[in-house]
Amino acid sequence: MKFRHIGLVVKNHQKSLKFWTQNFGFKISSNKLEKGEQISKVLGTKGTIIRSVKLVDKTNKLFLELISFKTPKIRKKKIKVNSLGLTHFALTVKNLDKIYKKLNNKIKFISKPILSVDKKVKVVYARVDDSLFVELVEELKS
Repeated sequence: MKFRHIGLVVKNHQKSLKFWTQNFGFKISSNKLEKGEQISKVLGTKGTIIRSVKLVDKTNKLFLELISFKTPKIRKKKIKVNSLGLTHFALTVKNLDKIYKKLNNKIKFISKPILSVDKKVKVVYARVDDSLFVELVEELKS
């Protein structure tokens, strides 16, 4: 078994696409409109029409799928770091301080980057939108 992708339902797929490609170097691997009986059955919704944009990182190992619903309407929910269920995913990055500076006015960080107790990583949490956090981790040289 291997991990396939992370699916993110987004309000504005152009804005989200720009965010993930410009700030984290993801590239588009597919971009398609999906509608009809098959996608409606898979998702268990009627009259489903979605835009599905799959992104891949530079290693070709991490895939994000940005999904914007035309129908049915998106259901909003605001999560907190201690909400039950999936709340975040983590990305290993280089030069966390530089990324923090670059993104500080684009997403809401919980804190400034913090050195772990064992001093092996620097880490920060950020709210990407109401339904997701991203954890950014820089591995430090020993």
